Amino acid sequence: MYRGDGPDGKAEGDGRREPFGHRRACRDRPFARNDPCPDDRAGRCRSRQRDWQGFCLPRDVGCVACGRQHRRDGEGCMTLYIGLINLDRSAERLAGVSHHLAAAGLSADRIAAVDGETLTPEQLAKYNRRSAGRLYRRLLDRGEIGCYLSHIEALTRFLATDATHALILEDDAAFGPEFGALVVRLGEVLAVRGDWDVVNLGNRTRRSYSRSVWIGGNGCGHELCHAHHFPSLTTALFWSRSGAMAFLGCALPLVAPLDLRLKEWCIRTDRGLAFTVAPVRSVGNESCIDGLASRHGCRGERLPGYFIVKQKRHALNWLNSLSHRLQHIFHKGRQALWVEDWRKEALQIEAGKIVQSRQKGWP
Repeated sequence: MYRGDGPDGKAEGDGRREPFGHRRACRDRPFARNDPCPDDRAGRCRSRQRDWQGFCLPRDVGCVACGRQHRRDGEGCMTLYIGLINLDRSAERLAGVSHHLAAAGLSADRIAAVDGETLTPEQLAKYNRRSAGRLYRRLLDRGEIGCYLSHIEALTRFLATDATHALILEDDAAFGPEFGALVVRLGEVLAVRGDWDVVNLGNRTRRSYSRSVWIGGNGCGHELCHAHHFPSLTTALFWSRSGAMAFLGCALPLVAPLDLRLKEWCIRTDRGLAFTVAPVRSVGNESCIDGLASRHGCRGERLPGYFIVKQKRHALNWLNSLSHRLQHIFHKGRQALWVEDWRKEALQIEAGKIVQSRQKGWP
């Protein structure tokens, strides 16, 4: 009988240690720092005994897609929703990204982007001009409002389906034919991990990050990292269902551009991932949503005090990302010390069993 948790939250059982193989697997498992140990069946992890948040999953975990039990060190299955944001008048862009999708073996649900030139009063009411000026000392133009609302519509459509993950693309995205296999592999790896909300596929992580796992697909590979300082750009975003729900819960009212709002949200929660080399690139042309909106007056007009507020915001983001990075290093080092301590205990226990068996005359 392995030790488990009693109804009052305290340990019960015969006091046996968890198997050493499980401890070593916990040490090597990525994306586990923020997860509480969910293994209530066999109590294979000592995390609760040491007030240790995570580093452990049960040997078999339930897949969020099918409910079946998958190996902890393997991957789960997923159902993917692919949304493509495209303006009705941007037929050339639609043809270009459709060509890339077909080459990668993917098909997308086209989402008509919100046109910044034809915003309705109801759509403009979602923008809080006063709060934007007070918090960021910068006003949004109509194109940025349309881009933000387009992504909200894409996430709303995703949550209306039964899909477990979503890939939201903008019509200026470009990628190779191996991208389809990479997305499938990424979803399988992340299906059994719960400490992430969104993966930025369109911009690489440059600053504060922790290397996590290698994602390979169809002859190529990319290193996925825990991006403590989440990169900007929203060309290609890979969402979890819980992450999309959490972001929609705080997305309104509009007070900042989407990439800035998403970046600060991920830095604060420390649940954003990114690659060291971005698998998706932008074609480099000015977006129709943003470009045509600049005709309507001040494009991102800056108010007095903008530079000071911007530097304060950058400093706060740096402090938050550095704090998460140091926590990751501290937990990793503490985990290594505990694993070494458990290894010594296991050797001592095994040596004691051998001595007892010899004293009793057992072979």
